[in-house]
Amino acid sequence: MNINRDVLGKLFFAIAILIGLFMFFCPISNILIHVDEYWTLSLINLPFIEGMRIAISDVHPPLHYIILYAVSPITSNSLYLLKVVSIIPYFIILVISATKIRKDYGWLTSGIFAFTIGTMSVLFIEFLTVRMYPWLLLFVLLSFIYFKEVIINFDRKSWVLLTLFTLLAAYTHYFALFTCGLIYLLILVNILKSPDKKEKIKKWVYSVITLMILYAPWFVVLIRQFGTQTSTSHEPTVLINIFSYLTFFAINNTDLSMEMIFLKVLAIIFVAFIIVLIYKNKAKYEASGVFLMYATIIIGILVLSVSFQALRSRYIVGVIGIFWLSVSILLSKIESDKVLAILIAFILVFSVSSILITHDDAVSRIEWANERNEFLDSINNDSTVIVYNTNFGYMFIHDGVNKTSEYSLSDTYFFDDNVKISKDIDKIINKHPKDNIYLVNWKDTDKNKKYEKKFNLTECYFSGDVEVLKINQ
Repeated sequence: MNINRDVLGKLFFAIAILIGLFMFFCPISNILIHVDEYWTLSLINLPFIEGMRIAISDVHPPLHYIILYAVSPITSNSLYLLKVVSIIPYFIILVISATKIRKDYGWLTSGIFAFTIGTMSVLFIEFLTVRMYPWLLLFVLLSFIYFKEVIINFDRKSWVLLTLFTLLAAYTHYFALFTCGLIYLLILVNILKSPDKKEKIKKWVYSVITLMILYAPWFVVLIRQFGTQTSTSHEPTVLINIFSYLTFFAINNTDLSMEMIFLKVLAIIFVAFIIVLIYKNKAKYEASGVFLMYATIIIGILVLSVSFQALRSRYIVGVIGIFWLSVSILLSKIESDKVLAILIAFILVFSVSSILITHDDAVSRIEWANERNEFLDSINNDSTVIVYNTNFGYMFIHDGVNKTSEYSLSDTYFFDDNVKISKDIDKIINKHPKDNIYLVNWKDTDKNKKYEKKFNLTECYFSGDVEVLKINQ
């Protein structure tokens, strides 16, 4: 067997470009596919100062929202254009892969890495979601790249870029604090082993102090958010989720079907194979990449399970890039074409499986969006009254009921000016005796029960957590 590695790498890179181009035309590029997207759209429709005030009460840092505000003159808050903003990190990664990564490691690494970033796990869906995770992936990846530059060169440029990308990652998502903190820990360990540690540790300290100073303005907000979340109930971390986290780099699915169990076991075997090859090749940088992914996951499980909600798989998106870059670099060091072919076969199995899962996911999301839009179209008229008993319901319903009268029973959210606040539902009903009145609930919460007992309700629509009930007068 004789593999032309440059040709193979260029082929994978060409496929990665086609995947990126398809993102612009994919059917889910025109629909809302995650409830958090509703929240994001509601936020950026507010004036900047008010939006940032609301962001402070959220559980994420502000950089992603600032990016969306910065491009708002171009996007005009068009859903499609906002999704394009999430695609931008993918193409930046392609550029990095075709330039720096190709220059440092060759076309094979460049191509396989670009290919995996577009196909593996949940990445394709994330690049089409108006959330911060594509930017998290980009900034964490750049931090990892310049982590090596610092280790090799210890020059000012490398330290400045590492500090910059670490800061951007931390301002994008708190989960980056775990990964970047571990990167700085690895650098410190490397420094302590070097003969000229005194001079090197000064640069490390300067970088850490710079990060602390520049992150200090938001750290106060972080403490406040942390306190708010720890005071609320949170979900426990279950064993099946932990198994899913450990194989999330390849497969995004929590099903217990035989097919999914087989793929997850295959992913564990793949990791074991990679670890053996890292040991044989004494590949320290690649080893650090595998370590960073799993150490981040373990720390995330431990910290979030006792503070915020249980770890969400999408939080791991940032370290997936680190893992696949490490694997791609390792592949370029393998001399045996047979071993290389086996590893590429693993990658193709994971990619094809992820593509099929993503296709099924996209189809279900499109069907869900069509069902939702069909229902909202049926009630969107001037004889309909919508009463929100939930802020989440407002995000879910509001954009599709512009011809109706809308009320909220709560004033704890940043509602559109068209939504009137009234905490007395009887007054709303008396004001609209001849109209069709719909109550929008979220999940099976206690505040729903008093209305279930008080009124004759008919369920008209239910989707996951949102329930729309007609009040029969």
